[in-house]
Amino acid sequence: MHPLDPLTRIEIEQATDATKAFVKLEQGLKPQSLQFNTVTLIEPPKQQVLAWLGYEDNAPLITRQAESVVDLPSNISEGKSVKEAHVTKWKCLDKDQQPSLLVEELNQAEKWAKSNPKILEAVKEVGVDPEMLFCDGWCVSIDERFPGRRLQQCLMFARSRPGDSLYAHPLDFVPVFDSHTGELLALDFPPLNAQDGEPAPPSEGLKPIHITQPEGVSYNIEGRVLRWQNWSLHVGFNYRDGLVLNNVTYDDNGTIRPLFYRLSIAEMVVPYGITKFPGHRKHAFDTGEYGIGTLSNSLSLGCDCLGSISYMDADFVKRSGESKTTKSAVCIHEEDAGILHKHTDFRDLKVHVARNRKLIISNICTVANYEYGFYWSFGLDGNIELEVKLTGIVNVTAMGPNEPRNKQIETEVAPRIAAPFHQHLFSLRIDSMIDGQKNQVVQTDIIPDEDVVGGPTNYYGNGFHTEKTIFKNSKDAISDYDATKARTWTIENPNKEHYSSGNQVGYKIMCNNMSTMFAKKGSMLYNRAPFARHGIHVTKYQDNTLYPSGMYVNQCEGGEQFALSDWIAKGDNVQNEDIVTWLTFGANHVVRPEDWPIMPVESVKVHLKPSNFFDRNPALDVPSVKDSKSRLAEEAEATQDCCNNK
Repeated sequence: MHPLDPLTRIEIEQATDATKAFVKLEQGLKPQSLQFNTVTLIEPPKQQVLAWLGYEDNAPLITRQAESVVDLPSNISEGKSVKEAHVTKWKCLDKDQQPSLLVEELNQAEKWAKSNPKILEAVKEVGVDPEMLFCDGWCVSIDERFPGRRLQQCLMFARSRPGDSLYAHPLDFVPVFDSHTGELLALDFPPLNAQDGEPAPPSEGLKPIHITQPEGVSYNIEGRVLRWQNWSLHVGFNYRDGLVLNNVTYDDNGTIRPLFYRLSIAEMVVPYGITKFPGHRKHAFDTGEYGIGTLSNSLSLGCDCLGSISYMDADFVKRSGESKTTKSAVCIHEEDAGILHKHTDFRDLKVHVARNRKLIISNICTVANYEYGFYWSFGLDGNIELEVKLTGIVNVTAMGPNEPRNKQIETEVAPRIAAPFHQHLFSLRIDSMIDGQKNQVVQTDIIPDEDVVGGPTNYYGNGFHTEKTIFKNSKDAISDYDATKARTWTIENPNKEHYSSGNQVGYKIMCNNMSTMFAKKGSMLYNRAPFARHGIHVTKYQDNTLYPSGMYVNQCEGGEQFALSDWIAKGDNVQNEDIVTWLTFGANHVVRPEDWPIMPVESVKVHLKPSNFFDRNPALDVPSVKDSKSRLAEEAEATQDCCNNK
């Protein structure tokens, strides 16, 4: 078994059994009083894994360890247990620390809301049938009124009839519950109403498109190690990050070259621009507060993924300690990716064209009203792409009958239904290993030449050049995207040069979807999301530094200096060192009426492109092959060969 393979259902239940036995023997508590929050793999130290993979001699025997986060009657505790079914470490979390909310807790909040007399009285006042009442449980962010309690807030909605879109009828009161006891602690409102609508009729005229691979797929899966063309990687998965890609390597003419030790979405936050109570609490940390892995969809063949598909399941723990499985949580398939390269010689009209394709590893999660699709793509040209597809239903509030529009902060997407503006900010954690563990990050700006038109060095005024900055320590390795300078960053190996260019081998980070948070310094959000303060940070690698907003995000106040900001403040050397790069990217969502009632996919992308890494174009060996199934739309016959005319 690969040391980074997710825990199996058997291992999860071994961990929960060991935890129950420990609680009974050492704590004197009944095992049935225990509620499990998460059970997940403790990733072994990086150097041990690299030795196991063969990068170092004397590979150690790696013991698989699991972390169990459990809820006791008196407090929250964290236990670490191993496969041999005994607990090796036990500690209580601080009073201000809360682990992520579970789907079971979110569902329980709706049951409490639908049976609470105060809430039922409130909906009765606005004419809502209690049977048509629904809510989405949300993390409360921070609520100073109830220190030391595990909280949930509920965003309330109502259906006008069975099957109606509940999000079309928001109710503007927000209950706050104690997630342990079900006690209603607060009811923040006024109540407002909204209008009804009718379902749209299905469109006509779209004819089927079928994706076929008559000879089968071109990739191979052994356990969770995926190989395709020259690529090799391990597909990991956990409750928090969701997809985790490990040990990404490239076979360069027989030489296995390491690229990335670990790639993952380490955190994300969705801050809303609502300044009035209780809307200021809306800034969901979907990774840390909920766990995007646990919220994964079971993907449908022919709907979520088209063509010849392979799936991987995901295993989690129930509150009871039993294991559960989300079937087909990860989709693996190939797609045509358009033209790879092409040239036409107009002298003799000879044409050479090769088509690209990409291998895609994807996962989709539902976080209350929103869906996020995460798509990692690997190309024949050595490129890696992360695409995040945002869809689902925008968060809305109800407007009063005489309430004026505030076009600066929200869009009235339908009569008396307002969608507030918000951001989606993702933290991509890049643990690089470009031809070895010693890497550095170089910032490249393109600058116009300073000399004036007519000057000796820029006579015609068209000159420009690159300016490069090597990040030397973590305090200085902070930067933001600048489109006016076409700014990019390259992760380089300073110990290895390209044979021809003389530049260091590397992989370039290219992203046009970079934004930072608009929240002010000192605000609740600023203190909780240090990763979103800037576009890029670089830190020295240390074990157990996976999450830029800390291990326990739920109800955490953060601070000016904690988690990522604390690691940065150490000022560690990041030049020719084992480093981690943190990239903040995402979308600023000024909502359109076209985003309602369900949002067309909004896509944001990050590209990791080889830069001086290969001797030449690595895809020169891709053949020019005509697709024999392509036809002229007006004819039934195949088109003539145009791919490699000679």
